[in-house]
Amino acid sequence: MPSSDSMLTMASVSGLFFGMINIIGNFGAVFVDQAYWQRAIASKDSAASRAYIYGGISWFSIPFAIATFLGVSAAGLGITVGTPDSVAPEMAAHLLGGVGSILFLAMLFMAVMSTGAAELTAITNIIVTDIYRKSINPKASSDRLLNVSRKVTLGFGLMMGVLSILLFKVGIGLGWVYMAMGIFVSGAVIPVTLGLLWKKATNEGTFYGASAGLVLGVTAWFTSAYLLFGEISIRSLGELQSMFFGNITVFLVSGTISIGHALMSNQEFDFESLKGKFRSFDDEENDDEIIEEEIMYEGKQASAK
Repeated sequence: MPSSDSMLTMASVSGLFFGMINIIGNFGAVFVDQAYWQRAIASKDSAASRAYIYGGISWFSIPFAIATFLGVSAAGLGITVGTPDSVAPEMAAHLLGGVGSILFLAMLFMAVMSTGAAELTAITNIIVTDIYRKSINPKASSDRLLNVSRKVTLGFGLMMGVLSILLFKVGIGLGWVYMAMGIFVSGAVIPVTLGLLWKKATNEGTFYGASAGLVLGVTAWFTSAYLLFGEISIRSLGELQSMFFGNITVFLVSGTISIGHALMSNQEFDFESLKGKFRSFDDEENDDEIIEEEIMYEGKQASAK
Protein backbone atom coordinates (compact mmCIF):
# COMPACT_ATOMS: atom_id res chain seq x y z
CA MET A 1 0.00 0.00 0.00
CA PRO A 2 1.37 3.46 -0.82
CA SER A 3 2.07 5.83 2.02
CA SER A 4 -0.15 8.83 2.74
CA ASP A 5 2.22 11.20 0.97
CA SER A 6 2.57 9.10 -2.16
CA MET A 7 1.66 10.53 -5.54
CA LEU A 8 -0.49 7.44 -6.18
CA THR A 9 -3.00 8.22 -3.42
CA MET A 10 -4.45 11.22 -5.31
CA ALA A 11 -5.05 12.78 -1.86
CA SER A 12 -4.01 16.33 -2.66
CA VAL A 13 -5.87 19.33 -1.28
CA SER A 14 -4.04 21.59 -3.71
CA GLY A 15 -5.06 19.29 -6.55
CA LEU A 16 -8.69 19.46 -5.39
CA PHE A 17 -8.62 23.28 -5.37
CA PHE A 18 -7.00 23.40 -8.79
CA GLY A 19 -9.46 20.86 -10.18
CA MET A 20 -12.48 22.90 -9.11
CA ILE A 21 -10.92 26.13 -10.39
CA ASN A 22 -10.14 24.39 -13.66
CA ILE A 23 -13.70 23.07 -14.08
CA ILE A 24 -15.33 26.44 -13.34
CA GLY A 25 -12.89 28.36 -15.52
CA ASN A 26 -13.24 26.04 -18.48
CA PHE A 27 -17.01 26.12 -18.26
CA GLY A 28 -16.69 29.85 -18.74
CA ALA A 29 -14.06 29.52 -21.48
CA VAL A 30 -16.40 27.31 -23.54
CA PHE A 31 -19.85 28.75 -22.77
CA VAL A 32 -18.80 32.39 -23.22
CA ASP A 33 -16.43 31.88 -26.16
CA GLN A 34 -18.05 33.42 -29.23
CA ALA A 35 -15.95 31.18 -31.49
CA TYR A 36 -17.88 28.10 -30.34
CA TRP A 37 -21.23 29.81 -30.92
CA GLN A 38 -20.30 30.93 -34.42
CA ARG A 39 -19.28 27.43 -35.45
CA ALA A 40 -22.39 25.89 -33.94
CA ILE A 41 -24.77 28.38 -35.56
CA ALA A 42 -23.08 28.08 -38.96
CA SER A 43 -23.21 24.26 -38.95
CA LYS A 44 -26.01 21.81 -39.54
CA ASP A 45 -27.36 20.10 -36.44
CA SER A 46 -26.06 16.66 -37.40
CA ALA A 47 -22.63 17.93 -38.42
CA ALA A 48 -22.22 20.13 -35.33
CA SER A 49 -23.01 17.36 -32.85
CA ARG A 50 -20.56 14.93 -34.42
CA ALA A 51 -17.87 17.59 -34.80
CA TYR A 52 -18.01 18.60 -31.14
CA ILE A 53 -17.97 14.99 -29.95
CA TYR A 54 -15.03 14.03 -32.17
CA GLY A 55 -13.21 17.21 -31.25
CA GLY A 56 -13.68 16.57 -27.53
CA ILE A 57 -12.41 13.01 -27.82
CA SER A 58 -9.40 14.12 -29.86
CA TRP A 59 -8.60 16.93 -27.46
CA PHE A 60 -8.33 14.49 -24.55
CA SER A 61 -4.88 13.51 -25.78
CA ILE A 62 -3.58 17.00 -24.93
CA PRO A 63 -4.10 16.99 -21.13
CA PHE A 64 -3.39 13.26 -20.93
CA ALA A 65 -0.13 13.36 -22.86
CA ILE A 66 1.18 16.69 -21.60
CA ALA A 67 -0.19 17.22 -18.10
CA THR A 68 -0.45 13.62 -16.92
CA PHE A 69 2.44 11.91 -18.71
CA LEU A 70 5.02 14.68 -18.66
CA GLY A 71 3.98 16.03 -15.26
CA VAL A 72 3.96 12.68 -13.46
CA SER A 73 7.15 11.66 -15.24
CA ALA A 74 8.94 14.75 -13.93
CA ALA A 75 7.80 14.02 -10.38
CA GLY A 76 8.62 10.31 -10.69
CA LEU A 77 12.12 10.94 -12.04
CA GLY A 78 12.78 13.62 -9.43
CA ILE A 79 13.53 16.30 -12.00
CA THR A 80 13.60 19.81 -10.60
CA VAL A 81 11.89 22.41 -12.78
CA GLY A 82 12.00 26.18 -12.53
CA THR A 83 8.27 26.92 -12.45
CA PRO A 84 5.09 24.84 -12.81
CA ASP A 85 4.55 26.34 -16.26
CA SER A 86 7.85 24.90 -17.49
CA VAL A 87 7.27 21.25 -16.48
CA ALA A 88 6.09 20.06 -19.90
CA PRO A 89 8.78 21.72 -22.08
CA GLU A 90 11.59 20.75 -19.71
CA MET A 91 10.41 17.14 -19.61
CA ALA A 92 10.10 17.04 -23.41
CA ALA A 93 13.68 18.29 -23.65
CA HIS A 94 14.84 15.80 -21.01
CA LEU A 95 13.26 12.79 -22.74
CA LEU A 96 13.92 13.66 -26.40
CA GLY A 97 16.68 16.25 -26.25
CA GLY A 98 16.71 19.04 -28.80
CA VAL A 99 14.08 17.30 -30.93
CA GLY A 100 11.68 17.31 -27.98
CA SER A 101 12.16 21.04 -27.51
CA ILE A 102 11.47 21.71 -31.19
CA LEU A 103 8.39 19.47 -31.25
CA PHE A 104 6.97 21.08 -28.12
CA LEU A 105 7.60 24.57 -29.49
CA ALA A 106 5.91 23.68 -32.79
CA MET A 107 2.89 22.25 -30.96
CA LEU A 108 2.63 25.31 -28.73
CA PHE A 109 2.95 27.67 -31.70
CA MET A 110 0.15 25.91 -33.60
CA ALA A 111 -2.11 25.91 -30.54
CA VAL A 112 -1.58 29.63 -29.91
CA MET A 113 -2.10 30.53 -33.58
CA SER A 114 -5.29 28.47 -33.79
CA THR A 115 -6.74 29.96 -30.61
CA GLY A 116 -5.68 33.48 -31.53
CA ALA A 117 -7.27 33.23 -34.97
CA ALA A 118 -10.54 31.92 -33.51
CA GLU A 119 -10.70 34.70 -30.91
CA LEU A 120 -9.88 37.37 -33.48
CA THR A 121 -12.71 36.14 -35.66
CA ALA A 122 -15.09 35.98 -32.69
CA ILE A 123 -14.45 39.48 -31.36
CA THR A 124 -14.52 40.93 -34.87
CA ASN A 125 -17.92 39.36 -35.48
CA ILE A 126 -19.29 40.79 -32.23
CA ILE A 127 -18.04 44.32 -32.93
CA VAL A 128 -19.05 44.37 -36.60
CA THR A 129 -22.41 42.60 -36.27
CA ASP A 130 -23.72 43.59 -32.85
CA ILE A 131 -22.24 47.08 -32.56
CA TYR A 132 -21.32 48.56 -35.95
CA ARG A 133 -24.14 47.10 -38.04
CA LYS A 134 -26.82 47.36 -35.38
CA SER A 135 -26.11 50.82 -33.98
CA ILE A 136 -23.67 52.70 -36.22
CA ASN A 137 -24.37 51.80 -39.85
CA PRO A 138 -27.40 49.52 -40.33
CA LYS A 139 -27.29 50.02 -44.11
CA ALA A 140 -23.68 48.88 -44.48
CA SER A 141 -22.97 46.70 -47.50
CA SER A 142 -20.99 43.45 -47.44
CA ASP A 143 -17.91 45.21 -48.84
CA ARG A 144 -18.11 47.88 -46.17
CA LEU A 145 -18.50 45.28 -43.42
CA LEU A 146 -15.53 43.35 -44.77
CA ASN A 147 -13.41 46.52 -44.67
CA VAL A 148 -14.44 47.25 -41.08
CA SER A 149 -13.79 43.62 -40.11
CA ARG A 150 -10.21 43.83 -41.36
CA LYS A 151 -9.55 46.99 -39.39
CA VAL A 152 -11.07 45.53 -36.22
CA THR A 153 -9.05 42.32 -36.62
CA LEU A 154 -5.81 44.27 -36.98
CA GLY A 155 -6.60 46.58 -34.07
CA PHE A 156 -7.67 43.84 -31.69
CA GLY A 157 -4.68 41.69 -32.63
CA LEU A 158 -2.29 44.52 -31.80
CA MET A 159 -4.15 45.17 -28.55
CA MET A 160 -3.81 41.52 -27.49
CA GLY A 161 -0.07 41.68 -28.20
CA VAL A 162 0.38 44.83 -26.12
CA LEU A 163 -1.71 43.40 -23.27
CA SER A 164 0.35 40.21 -23.17
CA ILE A 165 3.56 42.24 -22.95
CA LEU A 166 2.16 44.36 -20.13
CA LEU A 167 1.05 41.28 -18.17
CA PHE A 168 4.50 39.75 -18.60
CA LYS A 169 6.19 42.94 -17.41
CA VAL A 170 4.17 43.09 -14.17
CA GLY A 171 4.89 39.44 -13.41
CA ILE A 172 1.59 37.81 -14.37
CA GLY A 173 2.15 34.46 -16.06
CA LEU A 174 -0.08 32.18 -18.09
CA GLY A 175 -0.91 29.99 -15.08
CA TRP A 176 -2.13 33.03 -13.14
CA VAL A 177 -4.30 34.18 -16.04
CA TYR A 178 -5.64 30.65 -16.54
CA MET A 179 -6.84 30.31 -12.94
CA ALA A 180 -8.26 33.86 -12.82
CA MET A 181 -10.14 33.31 -16.07
CA GLY A 182 -13.17 31.78 -14.35
CA ILE A 183 -13.63 34.82 -12.11
CA PHE A 184 -14.05 37.11 -15.11
CA VAL A 185 -16.06 34.92 -17.49
CA SER A 186 -17.84 32.16 -15.54
CA GLY A 187 -20.53 34.48 -14.24
CA ALA A 188 -22.28 34.08 -17.60
CA VAL A 189 -22.24 30.26 -17.67
CA ILE A 190 -25.48 29.56 -15.80
CA PRO A 191 -27.34 32.60 -17.23
CA VAL A 192 -26.40 31.59 -20.80
CA THR A 193 -27.38 27.97 -20.17
CA LEU A 194 -30.75 29.01 -18.71
CA GLY A 195 -31.36 31.35 -21.63
CA LEU A 196 -30.84 28.50 -24.09
CA LEU A 197 -32.70 25.72 -22.31
CA TRP A 198 -35.28 27.24 -19.94
CA LYS A 199 -38.25 29.23 -21.19
CA LYS A 200 -38.71 30.87 -17.79
CA ALA A 201 -35.29 32.57 -17.89
CA THR A 202 -35.53 36.39 -17.98
CA ASN A 203 -33.36 39.11 -19.47
CA GLU A 204 -33.09 40.94 -16.16
CA GLY A 205 -32.22 37.82 -14.18
CA THR A 206 -29.47 36.71 -16.53
CA PHE A 207 -28.01 40.22 -16.82
CA TYR A 208 -27.97 41.01 -13.11
CA GLY A 209 -26.91 37.45 -12.27
CA ALA A 210 -23.83 37.64 -14.48
CA SER A 211 -23.00 41.21 -13.37
CA ALA A 212 -23.45 40.59 -9.65
CA GLY A 213 -21.53 37.33 -9.90
CA LEU A 214 -18.55 39.14 -11.41
CA VAL A 215 -18.58 41.94 -8.83
CA LEU A 216 -18.99 39.65 -5.81
CA GLY A 217 -16.51 37.14 -7.23
CA VAL A 218 -13.78 39.76 -7.55
CA THR A 219 -14.67 41.01 -4.05
CA ALA A 220 -14.37 37.49 -2.60
CA TRP A 221 -11.09 36.99 -4.49
CA PHE A 222 -9.49 40.14 -3.06
CA THR A 223 -10.96 39.66 0.42
CA SER A 224 -9.79 36.05 0.75
CA ALA A 225 -6.31 37.00 -0.48
CA TYR A 226 -6.06 39.67 2.22
CA LEU A 227 -7.51 37.55 5.04
CA LEU A 228 -5.49 34.43 4.25
CA PHE A 229 -2.16 35.96 3.26
CA GLY A 230 -2.20 39.41 4.84
CA GLU A 231 -1.86 41.38 1.62
CA ILE A 232 -3.38 42.01 -1.78
CA SER A 233 -0.70 41.37 -4.36
CA ILE A 234 -0.09 39.35 -7.50
CA ARG A 235 1.35 36.58 -5.32
CA SER A 236 -1.54 36.41 -2.84
CA LEU A 237 -4.17 36.76 -5.56
CA GLY A 238 -2.50 33.92 -7.44
CA GLU A 239 -2.72 31.46 -4.54
CA LEU A 240 -5.06 28.50 -5.03
CA GLN A 241 -7.26 29.36 -2.05
CA SER A 242 -7.86 32.93 -3.23
CA MET A 243 -8.57 31.80 -6.77
CA PHE A 244 -10.94 29.11 -5.51
CA PHE A 245 -13.07 31.46 -3.40
CA GLY A 246 -13.30 33.94 -6.27
CA ASN A 247 -14.29 31.31 -8.83
CA ILE A 248 -16.85 29.53 -6.69
CA THR A 249 -18.48 32.82 -5.62
CA VAL A 250 -18.96 33.93 -9.22
CA PHE A 251 -20.54 30.63 -10.17
CA LEU A 252 -22.92 30.36 -7.22
CA VAL A 253 -24.03 34.00 -7.10
CA SER A 254 -24.79 34.23 -10.84
CA GLY A 255 -26.78 31.01 -10.76
CA THR A 256 -28.74 31.93 -7.63
CA ILE A 257 -29.78 35.35 -8.95
CA SER A 258 -30.65 34.08 -12.43
CA ILE A 259 -32.78 31.19 -11.19
CA GLY A 260 -34.35 33.19 -8.37
CA HIS A 261 -35.44 36.03 -10.62
CA ALA A 262 -36.87 33.61 -13.19
CA LEU A 263 -38.97 31.86 -10.54
CA MET A 264 -40.25 35.11 -9.07
CA SER A 265 -41.10 36.79 -12.38
CA ASN A 266 -42.98 33.77 -13.76
CA GLN A 267 -42.41 34.78 -17.41
CA GLU A 268 -42.12 32.45 -20.38
CA PHE A 269 -40.15 32.97 -23.59
CA ASP A 270 -41.43 31.76 -26.95
CA PHE A 271 -38.52 29.97 -28.63
CA GLU A 272 -40.51 29.77 -31.87
CA SER A 273 -39.97 33.51 -32.29
CA LEU A 274 -36.28 32.85 -33.04
CA LYS A 275 -37.00 31.01 -36.28
CA GLY A 276 -35.57 32.81 -39.28
CA LYS A 277 -33.53 35.22 -37.14
CA PHE A 278 -30.09 33.72 -37.96
CA ARG A 279 -29.35 34.87 -41.48
CA SER A 280 -26.22 35.97 -43.34
CA PHE A 281 -25.59 39.48 -44.61
CA ASP A 282 -25.87 38.31 -48.23
CA ASP A 283 -29.29 36.75 -47.61
CA GLU A 284 -30.57 39.98 -46.11
CA GLU A 285 -29.14 42.04 -48.97
CA ASN A 286 -30.80 39.74 -51.51
CA ASP A 287 -34.11 40.16 -49.70
CA ASP A 288 -33.70 43.95 -49.81
CA GLU A 289 -32.95 43.83 -53.56
CA ILE A 290 -36.01 41.66 -54.19
CA ILE A 291 -38.21 44.06 -52.23
CA GLU A 292 -36.83 47.04 -54.15
CA GLU A 293 -37.40 45.29 -57.48
CA GLU A 294 -40.99 44.47 -56.46
CA ILE A 295 -41.62 48.08 -55.51
CA MET A 296 -40.18 49.33 -58.81
CA TYR A 297 -42.24 46.79 -60.75
CA GLU A 298 -45.44 47.79 -58.95
CA GLY A 299 -44.62 51.43 -59.62
CA LYS A 300 -44.20 50.80 -63.34
CA GLN A 301 -47.46 48.87 -63.47
CA ALA A 302 -49.27 51.73 -61.76
CA SER A 303 -47.77 54.24 -64.20
CA ALA A 304 -48.81 52.14 -67.19
CA LYS A 305 -52.41 52.10 -65.96
